[in-house]
Amino acid sequence: TWLINHDHDFLQGGATGATKPGMKVFPYFATPNTEIQTVAGSVELAAPPDDVWSVIGQFNLQWHPAVARARLIGEGLGQIRRLETRDGREIVERLADVDNSKRSYRYTLVSGVPASHYAGVIDVKPKGNGAVAEWRVEFLANNRPDIAVRTMVSRLIETGLGSLKARFGVPHDDARRA
Repeated sequence: TWLINHDHDFLQGGATGATKPGMKVFPYFATPNTEIQTVAGSVELAAPPDDVWSVIGQFNLQWHPAVARARLIGEGLGQIRRLETRDGREIVERLADVDNSKRSYRYTLVSGVPASHYAGVIDVKPKGNGAVAEWRVEFLANNRPDIAVRTMVSRLIETGLGSLKARFGVPHDDARRA
């Protein structure tokens, strides 16, 4: 009502200017990414779970075709892996939890992906005479559209899990359908 009636002192609430700058492009207001994104994949393999875990349960991620070089720093929980990808990027991650009896580990991102609250889980479960390898990642995109970060993470997961098919094979019924 102050703009129309000028009937009270103008209330500023202590702010003397904009508290968040507007953008120069439509929609002019940048809203934060507040919805956790989840990307997950799995692959059925024609190998015993322990055989699959002996490869992908190693925190170094050397089995992944996108990894050119991996360097581990420290040991056990809190261990850091510095991954140099084939396209020249560096991704740094920290081991948060490992359970070899359940064939599972969880890690968090330190740097290298435009995301926060980034956590991934890799695990192997028995299925029939073989195993299922699963990889799940949750994150909030930072300064990039959700779809851009989602695409980056999806490619990483698909490439990794796809390489396991070539290494361990797929169950016979899946091979006939393919």
